[in-house]
Amino acid sequence: MAALGLGLTISKNFAELLKGEIMVESEEGKGSVFTLFLPENFDDGKTEKEPAAKKEENKKKKPEAAKARKQTEKPEILDDQYEQISDDRTSVNPGDEFILIIEDDINFCKVLIDLAHERGFKCMVALDGETGLHFADYYIPNAVLLDIGLPGMDGYEVLEHLKESARTRHIPVHIISASDKSMDAMKMGAIGYLTKPVSQAKLESVFKKIENIISRPIRKAIVVEDDKIMRKSIVNLLDEGNVSIEAVGSGEEAYKLLKKDNFECMILDLGLKELSGYELLEKIRQDKKIKDLPVIIYTGQELSKEESERLNKYADSIILKGARSFERLLSEATLFLHQVQEEMPRNKQEMLKGIQEKENILKGRKILIVDDDMRNVFALTSVLENQGMKTIVGKNGREGIEKLKQNPDTSLVLMDIMMPEMDGYEAMEEIRKDDQFKNLPIIALTAKAMKEDRAKCIAAGANDYVAKPINSDKLISLLRVWLYSKK
Repeated sequence: MAALGLGLTISKNFAELLKGEIMVESEEGKGSVFTLFLPENFDDGKTEKEPAAKKEENKKKKPEAAKARKQTEKPEILDDQYEQISDDRTSVNPGDEFILIIEDDINFCKVLIDLAHERGFKCMVALDGETGLHFADYYIPNAVLLDIGLPGMDGYEVLEHLKESARTRHIPVHIISASDKSMDAMKMGAIGYLTKPVSQAKLESVFKKIENIISRPIRKAIVVEDDKIMRKSIVNLLDEGNVSIEAVGSGEEAYKLLKKDNFECMILDLGLKELSGYELLEKIRQDKKIKDLPVIIYTGQELSKEESERLNKYADSIILKGARSFERLLSEATLFLHQVQEEMPRNKQEMLKGIQEKENILKGRKILIVDDDMRNVFALTSVLENQGMKTIVGKNGREGIEKLKQNPDTSLVLMDIMMPEMDGYEAMEEIRKDDQFKNLPIIALTAKAMKEDRAKCIAAGANDYVAKPINSDKLISLLRVWLYSKK
């Protein structure tokens, strides 16, 4: 049985549903052999979930990731390299505080293990991203130390998978890497970023930060919003047993609080009087003590391209107030507050599930781009593949139809109109003649911007219409709409 990357985790979950397990034997240069063990007698009895604890009890209770760990047999990794590492993989038990180290440098792993042991943590090491994801999903560590330059799946992919899963997204992840893209990692939910080589003092500060996060029974957030009704609504949205919220109406008040107390994240409106949201952001990023504070921009302002670029340098997330924005705000806040989704009230779990499904709707989808201008094709391919989509290309209408027939699992077509041999209008009409593709979403792309062009595109078989030059954010939003309705 072969499995790679996330497929290994999925296969492992299927095995557990059948009360079995997957074992692996690996030999460098020859490959790996996965073996599935299943019981002769299958018991499908379900265990009842414990009722949610009361709010006051939650405030007193120390969060324990160990509660989520599975009680089946531990996964085993057989590899000569692991024999060089004296971690605690054979002695990690429910209730133990332990750190998962995902790092391929064995010597650096040993340094991290020694420091962790000095701090009273047990350790488990994964030498590649796939194994790291497997361990994180199975054991639910208290924290993860993650390298970026891993063999196979890199650290950013690992971090992305960890933060997409409701089971692991609350786990604090600290990056230690030779790569220097700290802002990217922080936006994805990392608690910190160190660039190698690192000093002993900086490594000790990493463990201190982890200690502070996992030992803190109450998470603290600050809401900065001058509209009283909106401010109260945000507080009600985030209010949980293990979350303490300070809500203020001005940037000056917010900055004073940030200087005297520690917060896990800030929700900030831009349209503040006197000290604006932009100015407050710049002050925070220039202050060494609070420069790493995760900031979620929650605003009703229409942002220009220049404003978006300016904010992206300082903010971890930007959410425009509107339809479903409250769900996205909750999703982003729980990420930075490291809240365990399964312990939240049922209605908030449903909100998070809905927004996560919507965010993930693009991943793995196959998109056909039909355009004769390779510059446009390159630009579109970059945007779509950054969202986890797969792309195929046709250089004109005729070639686009051929590619579609070769790839009947295509989820959506981006169709340029002005092309040689067969233009977009003719190509869409031909596609709609095939019953197999009658309901396939097609978005027309054209350099024209006349009102009648949209009607002409729709009449030819398009579902929607985008004028060039294409705004990538609007295109992604449009794709979500059509792919969600097709789901």
